[in-house]
Amino acid sequence: MEKNDIIYTGSPKGFRVKVNVENDEIKDISVYEWPNGKEYAKDKYKNSTRILPTTIRIKDGECLLVSVKTEKPIPKRLIF
Repeated sequence: MEKNDIIYTGSPKGFRVKVNVENDEIKDISVYEWPNGKEYAKDKYKNSTRILPTTIRIKDGECLLVSVKTEKPIPKRLIF
């Protein structure tokens, strides 16, 4: 059984959740210290998302590069 630690970074405390996985299926979730911890861990394991910051080149612009980021988190699998 594989163990994955998921850390909720939306809080200064950085809540840690342990997810036990077997054959890519969640078998157990433990050590969740806040009410939404279990659901958060399920969602993060199955569909991890990220805000994507990057830069784009500006043709004939005042600046050569401009910083941009996605408006909402996007599935991690789509980043690359």
